[in-house]
Amino acid sequence: ILEALQRVEDGRGVKAADIMSRDVIYIEAHEPVKRAAELMMRYGYSQLPVLEEGRIVGSISEKTIMERFMEGEDGPSLAERPISEVMDDAFPQVGEEAPLSILTALLRVYPAVLVTKRGRIIGIVTKADLLKTLEA
Repeated sequence: ILEALQRVEDGRGVKAADIMSRDVIYIEAHEPVKRAAELMMRYGYSQLPVLEEGRIVGSISEKTIMERFMEGEDGPSLAERPISEVMDDAFPQVGEEAPLSILTALLRVYPAVLVTKRGRIIGIVTKADLLKTLEA
């Protein structure tokens, strides 16, 4: 799917700013894992960027939380642990002018790509955002 989208969109000059979701839901590194789970369920996301004092420091996903739980970590204690203790590496970052070819390459490896401007998050792109371009 990603390759087909790239071939179609390369001719149209689609950029990150054209397809990104602008309302980025994030979580602070000091907040508990249960808060991340609540946000993911409420908004229907499977991953969130993690910030600390406005800086991007990591990411957290349903997959990471479930892996911890399935590896035997006690549910209640996991729920109370700070995100900073269980988070994954930060999602890659691109500028708003990044072409679709860059986004598709990154999304083959990462679950999301952050769109930033002067160090601040202005959007996020996931595979679901790429699929929306098929409707256009």
